[in-house]
Amino acid sequence: MTSVLGEIFTGSALFQRDFKINVGGTVIATRTVSDDFEGFPGGRRTTLRTVFRVDRNNATGLNQAEITLYNLSDDSISRLDKDVFVSIEAGYVGETQELFTGDIDYVNTTFDRVDRVTRIEATDGGVNFGQKRVSKNFPPGTTIVTAINFVAQATGYGLGNLPSVLAAHQGRGGVSNFAKGFVAQGRAVDELKKLTDLFGLTFSIQSGQIQVLDRTRETNELAVRLAADSGLIGVPEIGENNFIKARSLLRGALTPGRRVVISSTKSNRLRSPLATVGSIGLEGTFKIQRVTHTGDSWGNDWYSDVEALQS
Repeated sequence: MTSVLGEIFTGSALFQRDFKINVGGTVIATRTVSDDFEGFPGGRRTTLRTVFRVDRNNATGLNQAEITLYNLSDDSISRLDKDVFVSIEAGYVGETQELFTGDIDYVNTTFDRVDRVTRIEATDGGVNFGQKRVSKNFPPGTTIVTAINFVAQATGYGLGNLPSVLAAHQGRGGVSNFAKGFVAQGRAVDELKKLTDLFGLTFSIQSGQIQVLDRTRETNELAVRLAADSGLIGVPEIGENNFIKARSLLRGALTPGRRVVISSTKSNRLRSPLATVGSIGLEGTFKIQRVTHTGDSWGNDWYSDVEALQS
């Protein structure tokens, strides 16, 4: 039986949204202003409007975020610059989760009638992605694990789950070393992809950390349950290439590579050999490939849109 992480959403959850936008270690936008925020001692007031979109995937392409902030102070705007760290934490009061961490690629501030609008684009691991290079000649007999570890460190990212996954693969047999040697030359991320492909692994960057997964396996985290009482909105459907598409209330726990258990009573359109479809609807476990988180502190958007494949 699959262990799952479930949260019961009541109607009041929609009115208890919470979030923080952190830039370079300073919170520049949040749901309310507290006694230590932006020079409002002892006071609390309604936040200025904040809109965000986060796109995360389980592929080599990097995760992206777009943040639009309205009427930021001069001090907050002065903190925004290329390659500065930015993070988005969002969810509900007492239950927020990290949606994105990365580096700013682009900042632009314009005036829209009476509003000063600041738009930020950021990339997860963007600073290191194209800049870190490797040049190494591995002699005959070098193990693939040795080469992967060397190149992974050259990327500049955290090793994430790489050590534990490699340890598991070493005990499975198959080709384990380079009989004729191996030359790693070029962008470190490209060379790492070549090497992980040899082990049948997918490679991606998640919150600045390397994540590698067997193509047929998921992360070791608890599966996330999506049902009407845990945030599922509407009816899941099948998209291109048999991707299951589902929308839920904003859930930061929905991350690429993680299992999601979808339970829908109105999903007779779904036809999956690994899902039970009938009078009770869909009951199936899937591997998240992509997720898009959208939020608007003044609007309706507070959603997570998932694309997943049969697990």
